[in-house]
Amino acid sequence: MRYPKLLLALLAALAIFGFGCDSSSTAPDPGEADVATLKSDLPRDDQPEVSADDLAALVAGNHELTCDLYAELRAEEDGNLLFSPTSIRIAFAMAHAGAKGETADQIARILKFGLTGEAVWPAFNALDQALLSRNIPAGDDEDAVEFQPANSFWGLKDYPFKDTYLDVLATHFGAGLRTADFVNAPDPSRIAINDWVAEKTRDRILDLLPPSSIDPMTVAVLVNALFMKAPWAEKFDSDRTSDGDFDLLPAGTVTVPMMHGTVPGHYAEGDGWTAAELPLRGQELALVVIMPDEGSFTVFENDLDGSVLTAILAALSPSDLMMTLPKFSYTMEFQLKKILRKLGMTDPFLPAIADFTGIADDMLYIDDAYHKAFIGVDEKGVEAAAATAVVIERTSFDVQEFTVDRPFLIGIHDRPTGALIFFGRVLDPSS
Repeated sequence: MRYPKLLLALLAALAIFGFGCDSSSTAPDPGEADVATLKSDLPRDDQPEVSADDLAALVAGNHELTCDLYAELRAEEDGNLLFSPTSIRIAFAMAHAGAKGETADQIARILKFGLTGEAVWPAFNALDQALLSRNIPAGDDEDAVEFQPANSFWGLKDYPFKDTYLDVLATHFGAGLRTADFVNAPDPSRIAINDWVAEKTRDRILDLLPPSSIDPMTVAVLVNALFMKAPWAEKFDSDRTSDGDFDLLPAGTVTVPMMHGTVPGHYAEGDGWTAAELPLRGQELALVVIMPDEGSFTVFENDLDGSVLTAILAALSPSDLMMTLPKFSYTMEFQLKKILRKLGMTDPFLPAIADFTGIADDMLYIDDAYHKAFIGVDEKGVEAAAATAVVIERTSFDVQEFTVDRPFLIGIHDRPTGALIFFGRVLDPSS
């Protein structure tokens, strides 16, 4: 039997993660960041009115974004890859709630929301309500299915955030406002956010925000954290795990622990690939393994898009599986600004162009976004976690309109020395 070469667990396990309300407050220790929690007076809408078509469009876009991000990330990474497209979408959906005009349109378009305007937020909420039901308590002989998502909004202390924006975060994302002193204590604030993420992900996601990612110009940080731990619907027998060879690209092998077992699941095969789906307890969450044919891995990756992925998942049908699957665990981290700008999301990152006036009457833009993801697969089941933080800053300058439509002087200036290297005038640009 061929060993798996493409372990896209994110396609079924991570890619269907949702998000939930986090209403707990943070009480910092003395000397740490001064953090307080405020809430909108509006409760979470636990029964949003969303059409089946809107929800289907939101989920279909998840597959498209998965492939877009995968294509960009594999161009920069040589080894394993892992990310949560849903965590990324949720964090940016909270930013979208405060965006206007082309800024909002680009976020929705590039992140494949499949919806525009205010329809985006209740659709994410509806998906959340559906996914929160995946939690299953522990049984006499069965481990629990734990699905623990959370959102948080960290805002500059005493900053005039709009009540309408806070209402949307509370109603559709279950997120309150945690005030932090980014101006006087940027690094303690960063550590407080990282500590919150670590707590929500059981220490699987540590140091999400790197040093210097928060500075005195930071106004807000939007954070999504996901944690999932679920046993297999039918566990692998650890006594049958043994070392085996795993083929590497472009050549060679490595010896790794291989799990063996015959388990009920789903199977499909197509032109250049085979796929298996291993259900977790409750049969609603599952791990998907897609394995390109021998020697065709790169070709398969090049051709992978949302429609191909959707077709593969739709082709899976019930089958007993005689599985040989490696045990593995790893963590990946990325800064998303460069990747999303390559995909066409430019305006939200440009200080002079971004429009986040739904958040506050100020010149705000996204400085960067940070993402980490973890996955572990063993005989008992699957554990996965992810977190995304979108850092919003205000511009450090006033933008002035400056239209050059009459004769002007021109110079080339060496700023360190103050020397003018070239100087002249332009009386007729067409001459």
